[in-house]
This record gives sequence, structure tokens and C-alpha cells, in this order.
Amino acid sequence: MRLSPILAALVVLALMVMPSTADEVDDLILELKYGTPEIQEKAAQTLGVIDDKRAIDALIEASKDESVLIRFYAIGGLSETDDERAVDALIEATKDESDLIRFAAIAFLEGNDDERAVDALIEATKDESDLIRFYAIKALIEIGDERAVDPLIQAFKNESDFSKFWLMINMHGDDIDVLIEATKDESDFIRCYAIESLSYTNDERAVDALIEATKDESDLIRFYAITGLIEIGNERAVDPLIDALKDEYPGVRLAAAKALGEIGDESAVDPLIQALKDDNKGVRTAALEALVAIEARSL
Repeated sequence: MRLSPILAALVVLALMVMPSTADEVDDLILELKYGTPEIQEKAAQTLGVIDDKRAIDALIEASKDESVLIRFYAIGGLSETDDERAVDALIEATKDESDLIRFAAIAFLEGNDDERAVDALIEATKDESDLIRFYAIKALIEIGDERAVDPLIQAFKNESDFSKFWLMINMHGDDIDVLIEATKDESDFIRCYAIESLSYTNDERAVDALIEATKDESDLIRFYAITGLIEIGNERAVDPLIDALKDEYPGVRLAAAKALGEIGDESAVDPLIQALKDDNKGVRTAALEALVAIEARSL
């Protein structure tokens, strides 16, 4: 039986490709070892997508090469394959002496929920490199494995402000408890972010946290707490805001006067009248505007 012209062409094509696969792998292995950096990179990428045991073996071997560049290309190639042995090699690379290799291995493990990968990423949260710890944290958040919860909490306590900030915006979601706890963080940056986030909620616990933050030792935090109370507009904030009219920092006094005007509670009238004598012009103006706003509401 004769084949159709199209089918015959496909058979010929298959015959052309199949015998050359073994030679191709051999050539690519040589290129990975001895080629220029550009050729090595291309060879590693190609070996990663070839479904051939020798290709994976070659990449695993290359991931231990003396050259950092070859190791880098090799783990890049391994990241392209679904072979389970590649995960082992990437995990091993997270312990490499080179920051570049450890960083690349962690980046390639992101999204891999293999238990071994999760363990390696948890260990990487203790790396000496700030960047590597950060990406290990990021990868663990992406994976969402329950075993990573405690290490991530520990990382939240120990990391730089930037890392903690990144953790918060990716982890807190609608978790009021996390944000409330963050209002007690030693970092002004984190406390400010937590306070701002709480100001967009209607939870009574958020109001409590913001009221407590109006007593913070930091002028900035007290200011943020008061502006947060403006957003919430809860009447329970009136007394703390009246107290804030006597704050040592003019910016806080000004924000408190504005907040009282926004809330419009008449119990703030007398304190605001007293604030008209403030030695800061901005505070006096804010107090006057607040009184006008309260009066307008009563009409």
C-alpha cells in the first residue's frame, strides 16, 4: 500500500530527525563543555528540552562544573525539564558557594511544590545574602506550603524593612490580626503601612489599634494613626483625637483638628476653640475649619 504524499513526507522527516538525536545530544554536550559562553547557554537550553536521559545526565554533571558560568547555564537547562532528577540538582545548587548559582536555583524552584524543594527554600531563608533570602521568601509564598508558615513568620521578624513590607503586602490579605500585630513592629516603615491598611477596614479591632497608635513615641506614627482614623470616621476616635490636639508635634495637632472636623462630633467644639490659640498657624486654621464643619452639620 502506497503512502499519501503528505504522510510519506512526515515519515521521511521523522527518519531524518530520529537518527540524528543521539549525535545531536553528543554535540550539545561538547558545546556545553567547550563552547563560547553564547554557545554554552544555547546548548544548556536545548539539552533541557530534549527528552533524552543523556541530556539530563550531562546537565546534572555540568551543574557541578568548576566554572560558575557553566553551572549557571546548566541549572537553567535543568529548569526546563520535568525530570525529577533535575529537582535534586536544583536543590543541591541552593547550597552552591556562588551567590549567583544559589539565587538562580531558588528562582527556578519558585512554583515547585515538591516537598524537597520546599525544604530547600525554607533553609534558604537563612542565607547570608539579603537577595537570596528575599527570593526564597518570595518562592515560599508562591508555593503556599503550610510547612513554610513558621519560617515565614520568623523571616518577617528578622528581615529588612523592604522584605517585611513585601511579605506584608503578599501575606496579610484580609488578616486584621497580622496588621494589628504589625502596628507594634519596631520599624516605623512597617507600622505606617499597617496603620494605612487598617484605615481601610471597618473592623472594631482596627479602630482600637489606630487609637493605641495615637500614643506612639514616633511623631510620624501618631500622624498616620490620626489620618487613619479620619478614613474610618469612627466616633470612638473622638476622645483620642481631642487628646491629640495637645500633641507636641504640630503636624499631629493639625491632623487631629482636621479629623475632628471630619467626624463632626459636638464634644470636640470646646477643645477646638482652645486650639484656636495654638502657636502654629496651620493648627489654628484647621481648628477653625473643623468648627465651621461641625456647625454646618448642626444646621
